[in-house]
Formats: sequence, structure tokens, C-alpha cells
Amino acid sequence: MRDLPGFYFDTEKNRYFPDTQCRKAPLHPILAATPAGPQALQSTESLKFRKRPALDIANTAASFAKRQRSATRISRNHAQHTLHSQQLATTSFTTTIPVQSLSNSPYTSLCVFEQEIFLGDGRGVCFASENTTVSPIFSLSSPISSICASQNIIVYTSFGPRPQILISNASTRDSVILSPKCLQDVRTSYLHGNSLTLGIRNKALNIPDVDSPSHMFTLETGSDVFALDREMNEVWTGARNGSVQLFDLRINHRRDALGDRFMAHDRQTAITNLRRIHEHQLLIVAMDGTVELHDIRMIRHSKRSQPVNSLQGHVNSYTNNLGLALDPVQDFLFLVGEDLRIRAWSLRTGEQLGPPQENWNGLLARTFSEPIHGLQVTSIEMTDALWLISGSQLERYDLCRRMV
Repeated sequence: MRDLPGFYFDTEKNRYFPDTQCRKAPLHPILAATPAGPQALQSTESLKFRKRPALDIANTAASFAKRQRSATRISRNHAQHTLHSQQLATTSFTTTIPVQSLSNSPYTSLCVFEQEIFLGDGRGVCFASENTTVSPIFSLSSPISSICASQNIIVYTSFGPRPQILISNASTRDSVILSPKCLQDVRTSYLHGNSLTLGIRNKALNIPDVDSPSHMFTLETGSDVFALDREMNEVWTGARNGSVQLFDLRINHRRDALGDRFMAHDRQTAITNLRRIHEHQLLIVAMDGTVELHDIRMIRHSKRSQPVNSLQGHVNSYTNNLGLALDPVQDFLFLVGEDLRIRAWSLRTGEQLGPPQENWNGLLARTFSEPIHGLQVTSIEMTDALWLISGSQLERYDLCRRMV
């Protein structure tokens, strides 16, 4: 007679009956492996409620203290920046720098480099300082459109109709004049080491070595270049038609950085100033009064970049050579408006700095009588100074200092 699980066979009654003494059906392998009795209860409880690791009080306290120090440092930096903004807004101490000039022609270009002053005027006269005197050193054939400096080299450019380039050694005063036939309407320049880049009609021109100026090549932009900036082998251009382009001089590659952001038919406007700041940001000023900050990392990977910040309050509608300056740590922007006033913004917050009170006669409340085509901030012996040329006057404001 065959066995049936859970039953036994009674030979007398010749039938199967339930076997109450037989083992229960096999359990799941995991449960079957669990020991019985109190040991089983303890094991089951350990599965349900696992023991948490002991709290590392020392590490937790150190982490909390580190976060607290970081928050305190951020709060302190913000407070310091706010205080510095308020002090800048009260700037009123100004000094007029005498210049030995044979005429009252207005100054058109300014460069302050290693405590030396370099000027150019509307008649093509080039000025340089020696000791405490600023005097003429040379004359070109047309108005001086830009001055740039690097190491011990100073470059003056004239606009045209027959543009010229004066390359001067600041230490020896040796000079050479270049008049390449391809030059037309030189508006801006940038000197990086010995390499000179010019913004001219319909393109930019690069001279790799000013000591050997016979070799040069063009960067085609399709429009007059009003603004230039450079970082190593990368050249940024801003043009009359609103285009912003990035050139890689190593491979002669061009990229339209902002697409048609300033080139659309409903708002086409020229780019008047362009600066790379804080390594990864691009400051762009347009002729319609737009002032924007763009993230260069987004520009490199996007066909159309959106600004990370927009600064409000700049006044312009048709002028392309209004002065612009940044403080040495690139936290503040100074910009000349078409209304002959200088305005300042915090590049951290985007807020405009205003005069501390009504009837204030300081820098940010002053309306100048002549256009300001040159503006620059320098730091000498822990003192920041803003230099400007207005008409035939050269002035210096000691930032954060009041007139007594």
C-alpha cells in the first residue's frame, strides 16, 4: 500500500486516516534555516530591527562647525561687499592732472600702465608721462583711436583715413610706425605679450609679433569690429552688426558666440564693449544700452546663450566709444553714459550704485561738460583710483575717498 503524505493506512479498517503526528510541510529554505525557540525569536527580531551604527559625535560636531564657518565667511564677505559698495558711492575726491599740450584738442584715448600715463588726442598727438609730467612724444596723421600696453611695449593706433600704428618701447622710448595697406578704420586694439590684435573695418587683424610685423593675418567678422578682448589664443570680437564671435588663433577657427541675440531685425544693435571677467563670464555692452553677463561655458556648448545677469540703467542710443572700466578684482563696473554721467554696478549682485544722498556732488552724481572717451581703474599701493579724460582734461578720482 502506498503512503500518502499526511495520512496513515489502518489495516484493520482498510482505509486512510489523517496523521496528526506527522511533520508539517517543508518551510521556505530561508525560514527553515531559522532556529526554533527563543533563539528563533531573537534572530527574527534582529532581521526586523537592525542595529544602527553608533553616532560619531566628534565627526558630526566637526562637520557642523565647518558648515557654520562657511556660512559665517559668506555672510562676512557679503557684508564687506555691501560696505565697499556704499563707500564707492561716496567717492568725491578728484585731482586734475596737468598735461603739456600745444592745443585744446579733446583727448580720445587713455591708458595707465605701471604708474605711467599715455594719452592720445583728436589731432593725432601721442602723449606719455615722464616723472610727473605728461607731454607729447609723437604725432600721427589722424585721431588716436586706441592705446594698449603689455610688458614694456606701448601701442598707439590712429583711426584713418590713413591709419598708422605707433609701437613704442616704454623703457628706451624707441619707436616704429607701421602703415599696412590693409588697415582701414582702426577702432580698437589689444596687446597680449608681443601679439597685437586690431579691430578694423569688416574684420580683425592679428600681428603675432610686433617685433616682426611683416607677418599678419585677418579674422573675418563680416562687420566693423568695435570691441576686442583676448585670453591666450582666444580672441573675442564685438561688431557693428551685433555679432559676438570667438576665434581660436591656433587652428584659425571661428564660432558665433551668441547667435542672433543682438542681430535680430527687431533689435539689431552694435556691440560697443566686451570684456572677459572672472575666467568664465563675458561682459557685453550694446549700443542700445543693454549690459549683460554671459556664462562662457554655456556659450561654448550652446548656439544661443541667455544672460546670467542683466544690468539696468545704462544710457546709450548711438555712441560707440563710451568709456568702460573694471576695478582690479572685477567686482564693480564703471560705465559712461550718453548723458555724460558715470554709473557703477556691482557685478556680484547686478545692483546699480547710487549717490548716498540728494544734492551730492560726488563722482556718481556729476554731469560732465564734455564726452568721456577714456576710463580706467588702477590699483597703486593698495589705493584704487579711477582715471578719466573729458574734453581736454585728465582727472583722477581716489575711490572711496571723500572731498573734505
